[in-house]
Amino acid sequence: MIPELLQVGPITKSDYEGLTEVEQDIVISTVPVSTLNKPVIKVDSILSDNDLLILKKKLIRNHIIPTGISQNLSAILEVVQANTKITNYRDLVMGIQDVLTPSVNYRHKGEYGPLLSELLTDKTIQIGVPSSGMTWQQAIQRAAQPLIDLGKIKSSYVDDIIANVHKNGPYINIADKIALAHAQPSSDVLEVGMSLLLLDNTVDLVDDKHKIQLIVVLAAKDSSSHLRALAELTQILGDEEKVKQVLNAKSVDTITQLIRDGE
Repeated sequence: MIPELLQVGPITKSDYEGLTEVEQDIVISTVPVSTLNKPVIKVDSILSDNDLLILKKKLIRNHIIPTGISQNLSAILEVVQANTKITNYRDLVMGIQDVLTPSVNYRHKGEYGPLLSELLTDKTIQIGVPSSGMTWQQAIQRAAQPLIDLGKIKSSYVDDIIANVHKNGPYINIADKIALAHAQPSSDVLEVGMSLLLLDNTVDLVDDKHKIQLIVVLAAKDSSSHLRALAELTQILGDEEKVKQVLNAKSVDTITQLIRDGE
C-alpha cells in the first residue's frame, strides 16, 4: 500500500532485541519493542483504513517517504473519508496514485508481483479438512503441501516456519482463528507462493489461547514480489464480513470469487 517504502525484513522480536543499532530509517512493528537508534512505529497486524492513513502520516512526519505525492494522497484521502464511506480502500488508493503518477499503472496483471487470485487458486486452496487429532504442526504442513507439490517451496521452508513458532511462540496468529504462516525469504523458496487451508474446526497453536482454523502460508522469495498479493489478503482479513464468508466457505469457488470481486 506504500510503494515508496522499501521493506527490509521482517525479523523476529528476539532478533530485533539482539541488535545494537538499526541501519534502516525506521522500525514498524506489530509487537511492542524497545527503541534503539531509530524511531519505532507500533501497528496492528491487520490495518484498518484509518490505521493506514495514520501510518502514512507518521512516515511523512519522520521524513521516511517524500511529501510530494504522498502528502497529496493523504490530503485527498482525508477529504474523501470525511465526506463519504470508503468501501474499497485499496482500489481507491491505487486509483488516486494512478492519477497523481500517470506513468504508473498498479492494475496491470503480473506487474509489481502477482495478484492474490493468481496465487490462491483451486490448486492451492483446501476447504473443510478434518481437524480431529491434528496438531498445529500437521496443520501447517498440510496447508503448505500444495506449494511443495507445485514446486514453489522446499519442505525445509515448512520446517523453518514450525521452528520459528517453537522459538518465538504463536506470533503467526494474526487474528481470531487466523494464522499467517511464513518464514524469512530464503533459497528454500523457489517461487513466490501462497496457499490456504480451512479446517472444519480449530486446533490449538502452541496453547489453547491461540486457536486457529484458517491457515494461510506465505512463501516470499524476496522483500517485494509478494507485497501486492499480501496487500489484497490484508484487505480481506481486515473486513469482518469477508472473514465470516471465508470461515464459513463450503467450496473453493466461494473464496476464489471473493478474491476476484476485490480485484
